[in-house]
Amino acid sequence: MAAGQKREQGQGFSTPPKATETVSASGLTAPDASALLAKLDGKVKVIHGANDDTFDGLVGQKVSTVRASLVDAFNIPGDALALVNGNQVDNTYTLQQNDVLEFIKQAGVKG
Repeated sequence: MAAGQKREQGQGFSTPPKATETVSASGLTAPDASALLAKLDGKVKVIHGANDDTFDGLVGQKVSTVRASLVDAFNIPGDALALVNGNQVDNTYTLQQNDVLEFIKQAGVKG
């Protein structure tokens, strides 16, 4: 570079994107991932018999997904009822922050 010449630094965006948006290479805006992750932050406790644990990352998941993921580890039978916070729910229920998901088999039913 010759003396007296200045190299200009690129300034990036002429108008910075909003805090809740990201701009892709195509110039389209998308929701900020951190805003979406904040909605999914939280814990869900899962119980089946003597097995219980508290998991991160289950907020926003359906009961059917959790059942399928833990069927072997928690020994959850296919006909077990799902309760969330003491209320029976179906497999399409979407888990919320601090929910307690319990899988039970009704008493008197041999399996």
